[in-house]
Amino acid sequence: MRFSVFILFSSFLLFGCRKDKKTTTFDLGTNYFPRIVGSWVVYDIDSIIHDDNDAQLGYIDTFKYQFKEIIESKYTDAAGVLNHRIERYSRTDTTDWVILDVWSSRMDNFRAIQVEENIDFIKLIFAPKIGDTWNGNTYNTLEVWDYEYTSVDSRDTINTLILDSVLTVVQKDDANIIEREYAEEKYARGIGRVSKTYISLDIQNESGVEYYEVINSFGN
Repeated sequence: MRFSVFILFSSFLLFGCRKDKKTTTFDLGTNYFPRIVGSWVVYDIDSIIHDDNDAQLGYIDTFKYQFKEIIESKYTDAAGVLNHRIERYSRTDTTDWVILDVWSSRMDNFRAIQVEENIDFIKLIFAPKIGDTWNGNTYNTLEVWDYEYTSVDSRDTINTLILDSVLTVVQKDDANIIEREYAEEKYARGIGRVSKTYISLDIQNESGVEYYEVINSFGN
C-alpha cells in the first residue's frame, strides 16, 4: 500500500514538473534578412561624382533616381540550396520602371549571402551581436573587407520611416590624408536592407564618388 502511494505521489510530481517546463527559443535575427516572395522595397538614390577635370560642372555632379527590388520567386539550385530571385528596377522622375538586372540571395551556415552582378557577398551573420566581424568577401576573389556590427536592434529614422529594430554593418572604414573609403549598410527586422552608403574620395585630387541609398517605401 505504501509503495503504491509512493508511485502515485511521484507521478504527480513528474507530471507537475513537465507541465511547468517552458521551452526557450533563441532569436537568430534572421528576420533582418526576410525572404518573402512578392515583397518589395523602393530606394531613393543620390549618386555624387567629384571630378577635378570637369570645371564646367563645378567639379560635382549629382544624379537622383530610384531602385525597386522585388523578391520575385524562389528556387532550389543544383546543390539543393534554396535561393530567392531578386528583380531590380530603376526609374527617374520622368521615366517608368525599367528592369535593370537580376540578383539572388540564399542562407548558408547562418550567413545571409547576396549575389550582386554574379559576385557573392556575405551580408549578415546570425545571430547578430555588436562587435562581431567577418570577411564579407569570403566567397569571392576581391580583397578582404572585414565587416563589423556596430549596432543591433537600435531605433532609427531613415528617410521618413521610424524603425524600431535596425542593425548597422560597417563594411569598410579606411581614411588617411590622401583618400577616404567608407561602406555601410543598415537592415531592419521584417524589411531587410534599409540604407546603403559608399564613399570613395581622393582628397588630394578632389575626385571620387559618393553613393547614398535610403528606403522610400516597402510592401508585399
